[in-house]
Amino acid sequence: MAKNALPPGPIGLPFIGYMPFLKGEPSRVFVQLAKKYGPVFGLQMGSQPVVVLNDWPSIKEALSHNSALHRPKHNFFNTAFPAGFAAISGDDWKVQKRFTFHQLKNLGFGKTSMEDHIIDEINHMCQVLDAKEGQELEFRTIFPISVSNNVNSLNFGRRFDYTDSKKKAIDEFLKMDPSINITGFIAFYPILARFLLKYLTFLLPSSLQNTTNIVKGVTDIIRTEYETHVKTFDENNNRDYLDAFIAELRVNKHDNMLAGNAFDLFIGGSATVLMTLEWALLVLATNPQIQQHLHKEIDDVIGGERSPTFADKNQMPFLQAFIASKDMVISGFKIPKDTQILVNFWAIDNDPNLWDNPSEFRPQRFLSENLKTFKKPEHLIPFSYASLMQRCCALGKRSCPGEGLGVVEVFLYLSSLLQKYDIKANHKTDQNLEYEFHLLITPKHNTVFNITKRHKTTFRRADESGKRG
Repeated sequence: MAKNALPPGPIGLPFIGYMPFLKGEPSRVFVQLAKKYGPVFGLQMGSQPVVVLNDWPSIKEALSHNSALHRPKHNFFNTAFPAGFAAISGDDWKVQKRFTFHQLKNLGFGKTSMEDHIIDEINHMCQVLDAKEGQELEFRTIFPISVSNNVNSLNFGRRFDYTDSKKKAIDEFLKMDPSINITGFIAFYPILARFLLKYLTFLLPSSLQNTTNIVKGVTDIIRTEYETHVKTFDENNNRDYLDAFIAELRVNKHDNMLAGNAFDLFIGGSATVLMTLEWALLVLATNPQIQQHLHKEIDDVIGGERSPTFADKNQMPFLQAFIASKDMVISGFKIPKDTQILVNFWAIDNDPNLWDNPSEFRPQRFLSENLKTFKKPEHLIPFSYASLMQRCCALGKRSCPGEGLGVVEVFLYLSSLLQKYDIKANHKTDQNLEYEFHLLITPKHNTVFNITKRHKTTFRRADESGKRG
């Protein structure tokens, strides 16, 4: 094999490569191609050489390899969004990631104080839900601002009220129309995309122009908050991540990646969490028997007098199982530098060699024989089962700093909602669980459901009822 050759794979068309042949669901097409070319194959996607991984051994090997830490110079992350730790490689990435992890820990990341912030935010949201008991609820109208506030507290030291003018920009970004598929264009024509987005926006389709404006709305919020923080900065009072970054810039004059890092945390702690929660609530609304089992487990472990804590998950195997029901050489091939590695997680999730009846929704597959212990198979890739981008972060050495927050958020939101409410389908609920396959695997239709209260009491945080350690 030539030194810089891709693994064997299909031949595409000039300039556009194999992209026209990936209509519908690319993951299914990749599985069919893997039957012909093997689980690791190469192809051209737009201007980018791409290697596709379709089985667990190659995926595990690739994402645990040192070379997987590398990002091509021109990539999706630094084209679509402000450049942050997700877009860079090498020593710069190590510095930014180390700094981010350290500062998040100082701000309560991984501690009970972070859980308290999340529970408080859930309680704010539940006040809104209580007022709508029995009414039709739209997930994408209520949940985005609540979930994003958990990251807002870390980034900016404050939450945004449901009536805040900034709520609209955040909502629009987090419920971006999944039918607007910009992923392929930006990922596989990054240089052209960057030029058009910067200089010739008027030539872009109206849908892409709107998407650009939505992203700009969030970056404007970050920049406005940054300017306010600079004016009110007190070196003796570290309020949030922005303050920590400002202090670091005054000591080490490296590139200011604050906007990009804050944006990456926003996506990792908000967008992927939201998609996971939306799918979870849709599945719960259409599977009342699963919900009844979860209600019983929550009642037995937590009861009705206090809020959940993340430590409760160790006694709640069924809820864990429900949440789960979601230059380098790889397999002997030398992968040329700056080749994009595309991981086909759909192939792993639907591999009959790894799962018994993979298309069947069965949380019990992740439980021990006595149904009392959660068992995580090696090939179950953690955290978000909606976001391909986040799942790449969740495995291997390039783990995402927002992953820990996301795991806690998903558990606390679901356990709190199921503790307080029955989630019920109505005539608008999509019982068929149809989906759109784009940047995120999203429900095709806006998730709509009803709730009824299970308890009439007001819940206290665990530390207020003496249950917090």
